[in-house]
Amino acid sequence: MPSNGATSEGPSCDTMAGHVMDLLVKGTPDAPPELVKKLHDTLQRHCDQDAWTATSRSCFATMQTQDEGKKCEDGLTGPQQKSLNSEDMGEAPPQKPPGDPASTGTRGTPKKGGDPCDGGE
Repeated sequence: MPSNGATSEGPSCDTMAGHVMDLLVKGTPDAPPELVKKLHDTLQRHCDQDAWTATSRSCFATMQTQDEGKKCEDGLTGPQQKSLNSEDMGEAPPQKPPGDPASTGTRGTPKKGGDPCDGGE
């Protein structure tokens, strides 16, 4: 049994944090790598130190949306939530909505033609 009090059931804290960061990067492809690493390490550390349950780790490891993530946070105990929320994790860039051309990592803007006025006079 792990020394942090968590059971061996469910995903590890590292796996859970990796999934959450994969979603962040998918929704915000221009997120600075140093911020992604800081967020990953912070989630993993709190999960380990605060002994998140297998149920909580599984919830975060399978979430697909921010709303699902908020429900996962509700599964943490009061002290676990307080510990996580007291952390200064920096400012995460806003996520782009699914289907937004900019969320694919492309600019999503039409290419300009050779006309310097773009069809205008």
